[in-house]
Amino acid sequence: MDVSSQTPLVHYSAALGTLENAANPSQTTVLAVLLARDQLRADQLSTEQTLQLLQLDQRLRHCTTKLLAHTPLEQWRQSLSVDDAAWWWNLEAPVHRLDRFDWLWNAGTVSALAASASLVVDISSKFLAVTPGLLGSFAVVGQGVLTLATAGGVLTDAGRQGVEQALASLGIRRYLWQETKLGLSILLLLGLVGFRTSLPRISQALTAIGNDRLEAGELTGAEDQLKRALSLDGDNATAHFHLAEVYDTLGRVVVAAEQYQIAAQAGLWRSYVNLADLYLEEGLPEEVDPLIDEALSRIPETADTEAVRTELSQRQTGRLPAYEIPPRDDR
Repeated sequence: MDVSSQTPLVHYSAALGTLENAANPSQTTVLAVLLARDQLRADQLSTEQTLQLLQLDQRLRHCTTKLLAHTPLEQWRQSLSVDDAAWWWNLEAPVHRLDRFDWLWNAGTVSALAASASLVVDISSKFLAVTPGLLGSFAVVGQGVLTLATAGGVLTDAGRQGVEQALASLGIRRYLWQETKLGLSILLLLGLVGFRTSLPRISQALTAIGNDRLEAGELTGAEDQLKRALSLDGDNATAHFHLAEVYDTLGRVVVAAEQYQIAAQAGLWRSYVNLADLYLEEGLPEEVDPLIDEALSRIPETADTEAVRTELSQRQTGRLPAYEIPPRDDR
């Protein structure tokens, strides 16, 4: 047997054995196998040696999954300008049965990202409807960056490579990568849905801040906070009521009346009393009786509403002169 041809074959066999026995082969081990295979050409081998080579190559193919899991093979091919005919440098992982559903996971990922983008637009529009403040700015920028980062990691080549390298470093199997990306997209969507549903609670917190500033006489600050509260939850009756109080104090009669009406329609019955007082102060007694008739027809007769119903009845024309209207601070 020709020694010059036998030595590379033995070297290839030894390097391959090391690869097979290693649970987590190093890149040096993998590279040694590939370079050893480079030294062998079938036209330079005897029939017996060629048969041995075919058997060794079959063993190498069985190591494909292990080899690819620990080797940046594509980068090596580019650096070494490997010939396409050198199949051992172009190994591809066998198709896993779960990979057959990758098209479904990818479609789900894109759908989840599209839904996330819609939520980002919706939430951002609410914060940006008025001057957003620190909280609003953080919310808009934070959710936008998070969504763009997730989308970039799925939809762009550079982002996809970065995500896949991260998944590989975490030990996640390649055949689970698409499912993992779908899971990340769904987590982002669920996070945005949760944030969207929390907007009414944030609105209530801003309303409380606005009321505190109103009571402290900081009317401009109160107006800003209450407008932010309403931009997040237009159905916040308490915010409408306190904003009406701000406008009432500022003498902005028309907008104050509008805000009292909205709060009253939402079931905040005290708004009817304040609105009746506003009409009486402005010398509009003809507006009071229809307002009180509407209020008394809507407000249920219960122990909780007895005081409000009594105050409204007292304000009907002829029963409470304008000069007897309680001062603002007592309302």
